[in-house]
Order: sequence, then C-alpha cells, then structure tokens
Amino acid sequence: APVAGFAWRDPEAGGEASMRWYREAVGMDGGNPDAGQRERLLRYNEDDVRATYALRERMSGPAATVPYVGDL
Repeated sequence: APVAGFAWRDPEAGGEASMRWYREAVGMDGGNPDAGQRERLLRYNEDDVRATYALRERMSGPAATVPYVGDL
C-alpha cells in the first residue's frame, strides 16, 4: 500500500499490534475494556480497507500497463 501512496494514520500499525489493541479493547487479559484502544483498532481497520482500495486503484490504473513476463 505505501507504494500506491497510502499510509496508515497510526505509526505503530500492523497485524501484531492490532491483536494487542484488540485484547486491550475488550479487556481480554483481565483488565477493564479500553475504549481508547477500541477507537484505535477501528481506525486501523478503516485504514486497512482504504489500503486495499488504494492497491486496487493502483493495479487497475498505472500498474495495468505493466506487461506480463510471458509477453516480454
């Protein structure tokens, strides 16, 4: 997605981090549910969808003109 010009809003964004945020958001490890982590997780998930869109746009636009290896 960064190659397509997309950047996540959270500098710590990533799959492993999102799992930690989820555990904290729902209080999975025995703590109280953390509404701040819930919001953080929702922003991250929104960004993941936007990243997928950015990649699809890139692959349907400029990248669509790149020839297949077999055509070279």
